[in-house]
Amino acid sequence: MKYLLIAILTFFSFLACYSQTNSKITKEDAAKVLEQLSHEIEKAYLYSEKAERINIRLSKYAIELDNMTQTEIQVFVGKVNTILFDESSDHHLKFYYDPDKFKIFQNENQGIIDSLEREQYRRVNFGVQKVEILSSNIGLLRLNKFQQIEDVKEVIQGAMMMLANSDAIIIDLRINGGGDGRTKEFLESFFLTQEQFLKRENQEF
Repeated sequence: MKYLLIAILTFFSFLACYSQTNSKITKEDAAKVLEQLSHEIEKAYLYSEKAERINIRLSKYAIELDNMTQTEIQVFVGKVNTILFDESSDHHLKFYYDPDKFKIFQNENQGIIDSLEREQYRRVNFGVQKVEILSSNIGLLRLNKFQQIEDVKEVIQGAMMMLANSDAIIIDLRINGGGDGRTKEFLESFFLTQEQFLKRENQEF
């Protein structure tokens, strides 16, 4: 490529998504939910400092809940979402809770859930929604999610091969919901030398 122009049109976020009801949640289940949510945020949320602050607040909330037998799900969900937004200022980061789905999540059917989720993502091309050469030889890559690198690596490689002779590239992330940080880094590797990439990593950490 003669020149590389990366237009980053939004910021990254991680979406923890459940469905919520109006019943109550026991302190034991609340603790399990918060533990799993903290794990997912630590693993997948791209802003590590914000993730750390969120998890500290979630841990404190878990201690508060330990003094209660149960609490209203709406209150629980509202408190968690308040914590998420207070520490991230990220409107994409939302939490919903469905006790039935959580029970499935906790049992041995997790492999089935993972398989169904992967099939769902496959049907939307693992988040790679558009690859196009615009006028003036400008490449366009629309990426709606940073899917797990194991799933999307070959798809991104194919997209970048198509755009390889573009004079500039626009990466459209306006509705990107975040996801696997390794996928973000893999995409960056097409535009940065190893020295530039390592320098950027050192600046972040």
